[in-house]
Amino acid sequence: MKKPIIHKSTFVSKNASIIGDVEIKANSSVWPFASIRGDTGKIRIGRYTNIQDNVSIHEKVSIGDFVSVGHNAVVHGCEIGSNVIIGIHATVMDNAKIGKNCIIGAKALITEGKEIPDNSLVLGVPGKIVKTLDEEWHKKIRENADIYYELSRKYIKGGLWGGAIGTVFVLLSGLLPPILILIGGFFGVFIVRKEIKLTYLEGLKIGLISGAVASLYTLILYYRAGYTIYLITINAITVFLFMIAGTFMALMIYRPKAKKMH
Repeated sequence: MKKPIIHKSTFVSKNASIIGDVEIKANSSVWPFASIRGDTGKIRIGRYTNIQDNVSIHEKVSIGDFVSVGHNAVVHGCEIGSNVIIGIHATVMDNAKIGKNCIIGAKALITEGKEIPDNSLVLGVPGKIVKTLDEEWHKKIRENADIYYELSRKYIKGGLWGGAIGTVFVLLSGLLPPILILIGGFFGVFIVRKEIKLTYLEGLKIGLISGAVASLYTLILYYRAGYTIYLITINAITVFLFMIAGTFMALMIYRPKAKKMH
């Protein structure tokens, strides 16, 4: 099974599920508990498109740019043009085609094979065209996508802690490994000055404890900054190893020499 291709600028909630042959373009967003399952057909999602909470997307699907797919909507084996709103709890079935600049109302049902022309407002079950949308409506559809784009940037920049604080956390966590090595060096100087003799096993214990504490600290920093579990784990392991290495380097460099017997 192919792996998803997601542009680095796209926000994906850690509670969303994206598997299989899925491609998501730049500056889009996927919100909590959305399911995008590309196991039986390719799913393509364009730029600046938002897939909101609890949305289900399955089978071969193409979604254009600046599309808002509302909460709990179902999109199954269909095509959706650009600048479209799929309302809350709406359903779009297999082989249906929705043109650009359309609004599919809340709880509306677009039946299998149905084609919706550009600039249409569709309501009801089954969905029926009730109005042709003008340029003023086109702008409102675009504004809805823009709102979700701006919201997603806040999550990317700072997670739950906001942009500025999140940035500080990332900077601190990036500087943490070299700082810990310096701390290990100063600790070694302290050992020499106090003439405390430590075995390498005791040094290992110090390194393990210090590394565990530092790794936990890094886990918290990266989690608050909104990083993926993969990056969080890699950085925590790196910090852990750096701390042990720093402790051993300090012991090897600054370990007190045995006094000569006269």
